[in-house]
Formats: sequence, structure tokens, C-alpha cells
Amino acid sequence: GNTTWTNPATLSVGLFDSLPLLYERLGARTLYTRIAMRPGAATMGAVRKKDKQQFIFGLSGNPAAAYQNWLLITKPVIRMLQGLKEPCYDSVEAELTTDFNKKSPVDRYVQGIVRYVEGKAQFTPSEQLSGSAVIGLHQMNALLKLPKGSEGLSAGSMVQVYKVK
Repeated sequence: GNTTWTNPATLSVGLFDSLPLLYERLGARTLYTRIAMRPGAATMGAVRKKDKQQFIFGLSGNPAAAYQNWLLITKPVIRMLQGLKEPCYDSVEAELTTDFNKKSPVDRYVQGIVRYVEGKAQFTPSEQLSGSAVIGLHQMNALLKLPKGSEGLSAGSMVQVYKVK
């Protein structure tokens, strides 16, 4: 057809999300458009059948949230397609080193660092917790999942974290 094409670099979720249009142009079927999690809710996934099935992942525009989308969505799918059955990440029980007072209306994944002190795991949340904060991503080695409805946690709480590096 005679469709007007807008530069996707100028578009965002705020005014107009260009990914549905791009997926349509690629002949892909959208599987999901948002995920109830923070950070990283603004993500999309699609599948396209050409010679073989292709998965397309649209990650969040914020760097830290995009990395988290990669860890939680994209990497597990790629491993599954490779026939790998073991979990992507080891889970470990760790002591929370600081208070975490954010309420979680949706599942929240907190990036941070697991360290071992006298053989016991301790988890320290990253100081920068926005989806656009890239400071500390090079040190981050674990994610803490706070389920929907969480009211926050106190220092000393025992938590399950996923070691991602």
C-alpha cells in the first residue's frame, strides 16, 4: 500500500509506539504488548513464520529495564529454543542489607549485588532503581523479585534472589 512511514527513532510509548507497526510490516503476530512488572513493563514480543519460526523481542527503551527484559524474557526463550532445560539462573536465599520501602502494585524486580560474608549470602539493592539508571549495571549480579502487593522489606529480611552473573 501507500502507507506513510514515520522514523521509528522519533516514536515512543508516550505518544505512539512504533513496534506494532514494525511487527505488522514484518508479517509478525504479536504475542504480548506489555508485562505487569517494573521496571520493564514496556516490552513486546511477536512471532513470524517465514522459512522457519522467528521470535521478535521489543525491549524497553530504558537501558536498565531493557537489560532486565533480556534477562527475564529473551534469554530464557533463546535457551529453550536451544534445547537447554536447566534454569537460567540459580536462586539463593540472602539477607537484605538495607530497607526497601517501595510498594509493588505489580511484580517488581530489584537489581542489586549478592556478596558472601562469612559464607552467608547478602543482597544489597542498587542505589539507582529507575529503569533508565545504567550506573551499577556492570556490578549488578542478582535480581530480587518482589511480588505484586508487596509493602516493602526491612533490612535483615531473608529473601530469594536470582543470581544472573
